[in-house]
Amino acid sequence: MALQITPAAPMQAARSHFAVAVHGGRVYVFGGGGADFASLDSVEAYDPAADRWEACAPLPAPRSGIAAAALGGRVYVMGGGFKLPDGSFDFKSVVEAYDPAADRWAAAPPLKHRHDAPAALALGTEVYLFGGHHPDATGGPLTDPAFDGCEGFDPGDGAWREIAPLPTPRFSLACAAMPDGIWAMGGGAFREGAFRNLDLIEVYDPLGAVWGLAPTALPWPAAGLGAAVLGGRLYVAGGNDGGGISARVAAWDPGVGAWDEQGPLPEARVMGALVALDDALMWIGGRGLDGKTPTAGCFRLEGP
Repeated sequence: MALQITPAAPMQAARSHFAVAVHGGRVYVFGGGGADFASLDSVEAYDPAADRWEACAPLPAPRSGIAAAALGGRVYVMGGGFKLPDGSFDFKSVVEAYDPAADRWAAAPPLKHRHDAPAALALGTEVYLFGGHHPDATGGPLTDPAFDGCEGFDPGDGAWREIAPLPTPRFSLACAAMPDGIWAMGGGAFREGAFRNLDLIEVYDPLGAVWGLAPTALPWPAAGLGAAVLGGRLYVAGGNDGGGISARVAAWDPGVGAWDEQGPLPEARVMGALVALDDALMWIGGRGLDGKTPTAGCFRLEGP
């Protein structure tokens, strides 16, 4: 049965390629790319009860293509890059820890590698980071920059460690915790001079530290998609399907073993975010149908 999709308050800044995390019932967005993909340092928090965004302490330095995960009262904001005046990007291994209660930043142990447009989540006592791209990947800068590198971080250990690499290097992917492990979904890579959008889902088992295949593929190829788990179901939305920017929304029920179309979004979106809040989902920002223009617009997605 289709979700009911209604507008939510827009962010204060239009952005794509930002990091997002849910902490204490609020949604936090970090940095990203604004007009002309200029890297942003602004941070906002969304209060769902008031349907309002508020400004928070900015990132210590502007970054886009970043990832975030909330763990132990902190939000770890990882990787990404900064757009230089000549249009190129300075990719980063930097990690910064945000304390929502104090609205304050602190340095955290850096990544072992530079990751731009990776996927990340917290599970148990660890933060996991998957793929992305960086200038040292096979093929050289922006030739074939898809990266298979993955990392794990336990704050008690004080350093990142390399974990089993992605079987399929990719960036602009999404990830979610499922009963059989962490699903790494979609994304894209440059292959033989062309960008390939993927419907592939690979599954990481944190206990065995090994990768396998999910029991399904995505219902459409998608790079820059959003993904979130609500009520035991996995929801995916948007992304670039290879023919354009998608507005589709679908849900995977592990008990049924099939995808169910739930959308579409009112507008096609890519490189935004889908998050779960209590009994609803929320799509945040990203780029619109032209794939170039960032938006501040948000939608609430609820069951009928």
